[in-house]
Amino acid sequence: MSADLAEHGYGEGLRRRLRRRLVLAAVAVGVAMASAGALWWAQKLMTADLPPGEAPLLRADGRPFKIRPQDRGGMAVPNVDRLIYEPGAAKNTVEHLLPPPEEPLPPSA
Repeated sequence: MSADLAEHGYGEGLRRRLRRRLVLAAVAVGVAMASAGALWWAQKLMTADLPPGEAPLLRADGRPFKIRPQDRGGMAVPNVDRLIYEPGAAKNTVEHLLPPPEEPLPPSA
């Protein structure tokens, strides 16, 4: 069989590819086993203090959700007293966003 493979040019290259695939498969199996072991170990740590056959009970934290800060000073925010949109201020002023229009040239003779 190997003589037939070598005769058609598949000898050493095919062996390298098969060896590489076997190594990759072995690494994948090893990673899967390590992950499964880590998950099993973490599950054992979380359920170590429970009696056998009892599901873990998750409870909410007993602390209040929101509490007032002890220092109620806070940060000074500039321009708190200004409004972004003041309808009364815009009635008497005209905004000039563009330059004035150009004067037309006199007609040529």
